[in-house]
Amino acid sequence: MYPSRMNWKGRFLALLTVLVLGVGLAACGSGSDSDGSDGDQPSNAVTGIDWQLLNIASSDGWATGLPSGVDPPTVRFDDGKVEVFAGCNTGSGSAEVGDADIVFGPIAMTMKSCDATINQIEKIVTGVLKGKATYTIKAGNLNLTKGKITLIYSQG
Repeated sequence: MYPSRMNWKGRFLALLTVLVLGVGLAACGSGSDSDGSDGDQPSNAVTGIDWQLLNIASSDGWATGLPSGVDPPTVRFDDGKVEVFAGCNTGSGSAEVGDADIVFGPIAMTMKSCDATINQIEKIVTGVLKGKATYTIKAGNLNLTKGKITLIYSQG
């Protein structure tokens, strides 16, 4: 009986715990870049690269890496389009990359249902990939921000 009570509530709490405990990961990436740049990069610094999700951070002060065993979400920008693996589902759509922001058009996604933890990660990722998001390139990572959430991608 205990494992069934833990289904979605337990998994959500476990994910939340991982998110809260991961706050140290964001601290590792904060501070200035070693090259002294302010992070602004031309849009071609984003396109043509497979980006793999490394961390999720919030301006509320929490951050996390991905739980062990989870395939990292990915994005790739090419010729006004984006290809997405959000953790469970894949998709593609339009994305106009500017010097400091990316404007996402509708992204057609598959509709598989996955584990609750993966579904939660996917919800966060796809929430950032809607409408306009800002970005910077810092220490070789793509930091994609919408609202309070920042997705930190490394080159995959």
